[in-house]
Amino acid sequence: MKRYTLDIVGMTCDHCVTIVRNALVQAGAAQCDITLSAGRAAVAIEESATTIARLVAAVTAAGYTVTGFRTVKDASAGSAPTGATA
Repeated sequence: MKRYTLDIVGMTCDHCVTIVRNALVQAGAAQCDITLSAGRAAVAIEESATTIARLVAAVTAAGYTVTGFRTVKDASAGSAPTGATA
């Protein structure tokens, strides 16, 4: 499973969180945890089921903006997140 953190602009309430969560799940996210105050979504995907580009497109289609994303390395390996932009 591959993990990402997405930076999302435009979420202002719990309803926004629900909309973004539904968009990510429908786009194939296996796991999704959204933090409204930080404007971030932590997602896990099966690479055979979807791609990060598909998740970004789903959030955009729902009316929000993904300003960037990071691949999250396995914490047990002691690695820090790596940077990427959408």
